[in-house]
Amino acid sequence: MGDFKPVVTVTTENSLFVCSFKYDPHIVQILRDFPGRCYIPEKKIWTIPAKYITQEDITKKLSIAAYVKFEKPNNYGIHDNEIQKCKQLMIRKRFSKHTIKSYLFHINRFLEQSPKTSNHAEDTVIIYIDHIAGEEKKSSSYQNLAVNAIKFYIEDVCSKKMPEVVLRPKGEKKLPLVLSEQEVSSLRQSLQNIKHKTILSMIYSAGLRVS
Repeated sequence: MGDFKPVVTVTTENSLFVCSFKYDPHIVQILRDFPGRCYIPEKKIWTIPAKYITQEDITKKLSIAAYVKFEKPNNYGIHDNEIQKCKQLMIRKRFSKHTIKSYLFHINRFLEQSPKTSNHAEDTVIIYIDHIAGEEKKSSSYQNLAVNAIKFYIEDVCSKKMPEVVLRPKGEKKLPLVLSEQEVSSLRQSLQNIKHKTILSMIYSAGLRVS
């Protein structure tokens, strides 16, 4: 019979190779030699930045001590348990499907900012908001949604207090887009049907809006 080898399961998630296996000192020693490797004790997994190494490199090095099995990642990577908690609570609170999807997206991104941090300190929240507002230059509505999602996660799921810092943007003030009198007159004159002209005149004179 051949020598028994443990199995190392590897998934590719968020630009990381995520390795999980039953503890083996030989495998651990090999993983310690990978650049950028990190052990996450609460998940009992090792992560390796994909920018430093290839799938072939992992197979070549780990196959000395184990069988290497690559699998497709789940939807939310190493934070799947936390995401499922959030989802179940939102379903229980009767959130809409659209809100659940949006909140889970932002919560997962927030958790990815610092995978080793479990207390979600104030600086972690600020770094995430600063990133989407400054580097990504997202809209005010996008930023507000992110703050709402993180607030829900920290206060409702983790039962902690949201950092008392200014995270929301100023409300955007935009001038309404309206037609000039000349443009309205030209539009009215282009209509041949008297009924359509009457409807347009009534809408304009009464100041009616789509909403």
